[in-house]
Amino acid sequence: MYNAIAAMLQNGESVPVTVTGRCMSPLLREGQRLSVQKRGRYFTGDILVFAAAGGELLVHRYLGPVPTGRLMTKADTAARIDALVSRDHILGRVLSADGIPVTTTVSARARAALQYLRWLAVLLAARIQRHSAFRFPLD
Repeated sequence: MYNAIAAMLQNGESVPVTVTGRCMSPLLREGQRLSVQKRGRYFTGDILVFAAAGGELLVHRYLGPVPTGRLMTKADTAARIDALVSRDHILGRVLSADGIPVTTTVSARARAALQYLRWLAVLLAARIQRHSAFRFPLD
């Protein structure tokens, strides 16, 4: 399914995707049909559709890039970030839900930016700890 959707998006088409689950509520509800379109650039706070490691399509919020070049995403209702996503697994940005434009508010973008900085610090601290002879506890 990923390859077929990716091919349509590469041609500039908008592709419909149906929401399953409640991880992006209240913004998106189960059963809503989303219109997704590939973009050249994504901004912190955008709602993206991407293929997870197992091939499952996810609709989560983009937080930002990490130094490895992968992207950090997170469901709005989740306590933790997703596994980091390769840029080529991003299908596109959600444009609308049931025909109603999906816009990202300034406060949602700010919240996403703060979450991004927090999780980036956690990832960097873990990396430093792995590569350091001196180990310090992370809470």
